[in-house]
Amino acid sequence: MEISEENIKTAVAQFVLDKYQKSICVLKELPSYEDTNILIQTTDQFTPQNKYVLKILSTSTNEASESLSRMIECVKCLRSNHFLCSNFILGVDRRYLQAFSENDSFGNRAALLYSFLVGKELEYTKFVNYPAVILELGSLLAHFHRCLRNVPNKEELVPAMEDPWSLHNYKLLFDDSYFEVIEDPSKKKILSSVKDYVVKTLCSSEDLLRKDILHGDFHGLNVIVSDSYNPADRQHKSLLLNHNVVPGTMQHKFVKTSPSIDATLEHLKSSADSIRKTNIEKPNVHKDLLNTYGIIDFEAMSYSYTVLEVGRLVADMMVVYIVQSSHKDGESTSEYFGKKNGVDQRKFANINVDLSQPSKEHLIKIGGYIMAGYLLFNELSLVDLKCIYPAMLVSLCQYYILGTKAALDPSLSESYVSYCSQEAALLLEFFDLIDADDIIHKWVNTAVDKLHDISKM
Repeated sequence: MEISEENIKTAVAQFVLDKYQKSICVLKELPSYEDTNILIQTTDQFTPQNKYVLKILSTSTNEASESLSRMIECVKCLRSNHFLCSNFILGVDRRYLQAFSENDSFGNRAALLYSFLVGKELEYTKFVNYPAVILELGSLLAHFHRCLRNVPNKEELVPAMEDPWSLHNYKLLFDDSYFEVIEDPSKKKILSSVKDYVVKTLCSSEDLLRKDILHGDFHGLNVIVSDSYNPADRQHKSLLLNHNVVPGTMQHKFVKTSPSIDATLEHLKSSADSIRKTNIEKPNVHKDLLNTYGIIDFEAMSYSYTVLEVGRLVADMMVVYIVQSSHKDGESTSEYFGKKNGVDQRKFANINVDLSQPSKEHLIKIGGYIMAGYLLFNELSLVDLKCIYPAMLVSLCQYYILGTKAALDPSLSESYVSYCSQEAALLLEFFDLIDADDIIHKWVNTAVDKLHDISKM
């Protein structure tokens, strides 16, 4: 949709006035995949909140009603537990979901209005790769899962079964029709190897895996921080931050563990359980975390295997590290992404990353930081912990295969869905050269070391 067209501007302004009794003075389209997101500012300058997002969905009100109602209930539950989230706005008919049918170009599509969360995306800050920040993201995700555990009828939050981007539908990618978009024989071989490993580990363990309500799109672009965000300013308030907040200053004291994966993970689990019971499960311990990070974009929420989202976060943070290592010296991350007027137009034609030994070590430790942060706020079984690594590989496969497919589609080639495909391919090649058990051992050693630092605070 070209929002600059006068008739659409008029239609949106009239819709918001009729349905919500709000007059608009500014509106601008925001980047999105299938839905249409419009940032609007109302003429009421005397209220603390006069910026909103109008989301016009790709589905009709009848199709979207049940799933969106459950999503709204989940967000209301998060807000009641002090999460920084957008507030959904009731229409004059006391309904959240409205039918946007005033313009022929939309048809009878569902629409929602919600408050705009002021700030900037964490991914566009220079702090996103700091070990302590990565750990905090793991904790934020864990607290998100934990707070939604008692939401009623959560089993009814199911994704569209034909959507290959959905975390729950990862097995769709193993169909030959998806592999066909990858032409390089060596990369196809890697994908085939990943498929075999995932079937043997993740797929075979599904009956034993924990399930939670997943955000579905939890990453640095959907985590909002204040414009003055700096983790160093919060060291005296946060249990999760210590003096080692800058990359390269971590004092690693790796604990020697048994060569057995089960024994290694049991050691990590018992360490995390002890700290969680003595330090984390206290009143107000979440306060600083929840006051610092806001969460947006809940439309992909579903009830599925917890480790899929933990693994996705590991994959995302690795991709972010590749991205920030790739942009030119002196170029900010937002410049690298080509962020103009709120729309991503990222330049990524030539990924040139020197995976030196320190870079490789940081990539591997990302999984350990997220493991430590997550286990501080939520319990995972040994089976769950074993499956984080194959879950990470699944997300990298999704990014690579679906991103490559999107780049070949003229209607999607400029879309951000194709942005991480090259980074994901690089990471799949990197992990193909390392034994899976070695990765898990290194993750556990990093996590135990970080938990040891936190236990002394």
